[in-house]
Amino acid sequence: MTRFLAASWISICLTMSAMANVGAPGIWGSGHGLTLTPLFSSEAAAISEVQMRRELIRIDLYRNFAVVKGTYWFYNHGKASHRIHTGYPVNGSVKAQPPREFVKFEDLYHLRVQVEGAAVPAYRLDRHPDTTLLMRSLDAPTAVQESRNWYVWEMDFPADREVKVEVWFVVHTPASLTEGYGKREANAFTYILQTGSAWKDSILTGNVLVTLRDGLATADIRGIYPPQSCAYLGAQLLYHFSDLRPTAHNDLIIWYDGLQTAPGALNADSLFQVVEAADTALLAIRDLPLLDKKDFSTPMPDFIWVLLGGVLLGIAFLGGIGYLIYRLVRWLVRR
Repeated sequence: MTRFLAASWISICLTMSAMANVGAPGIWGSGHGLTLTPLFSSEAAAISEVQMRRELIRIDLYRNFAVVKGTYWFYNHGKASHRIHTGYPVNGSVKAQPPREFVKFEDLYHLRVQVEGAAVPAYRLDRHPDTTLLMRSLDAPTAVQESRNWYVWEMDFPADREVKVEVWFVVHTPASLTEGYGKREANAFTYILQTGSAWKDSILTGNVLVTLRDGLATADIRGIYPPQSCAYLGAQLLYHFSDLRPTAHNDLIIWYDGLQTAPGALNADSLFQVVEAADTALLAIRDLPLLDKKDFSTPMPDFIWVLLGGVLLGIAFLGGIGYLIYRLVRWLVRR
């Protein structure tokens, strides 16, 4: 009986340990890109006069990384010029909609920025020459959470003029999908549109063009969110929108079968040349078929472990009660 009680206690501990590791429903480690984000609430008056009119995002999706080239056209509707801090988070998370409650993303690499064709230095906030920036609150209207560090740069927006901004970077895509005890590893890329709502008015038009590289095909894609949002032709996907005030419902998530290993050393110059040369003919084609992929599921066997854990917990509890009753009866008999 003593051995049975010990076994029961071990099963209780194991079950409690499993319960402590329940995963929140989300995507962990997604590669990401996002619409340029203003950082400081002290610049809110300037931000309210600058509109992101258009954006064109080229994404080359490889088996375990993605290369991103983003082009944005801003327009300052005000009567005065503005200088605004903007940038990308080093890492963090955003609230998402179904199929998952959040997307957590990691670092980005080889970031380059040009404004009107001229290179602009981008610094991690903790390494910025202006150390006072670290003392300022990152509480501008941004959807990014859990991020205390950003890549940041300053941009000038002359009055009544359009400004073209270009960015290039690389992200890794090995990720995991969790829900309760369920977990599935594959690859994920998320383009976060909701941060674009921080600027004035809506985005007039935008295109996210994804080119599958490294032998990837549409058959390797498990899930796309929003549902039926991407037109496709061959190895390219197109996500188009217009007159959009973006929310989490508009963020693009691509969940696909690639490689779980991190990429080795990458030649950023070569990769950026390839993404620049991506065929953009898809932008002018209408009435393309939509890619309908909805598999964001996690493996069912995990639920069997949940049930087994509950059974073991019940057996352990009843065994403990039984042993206590047994000891009590023996004590009463001896009296």
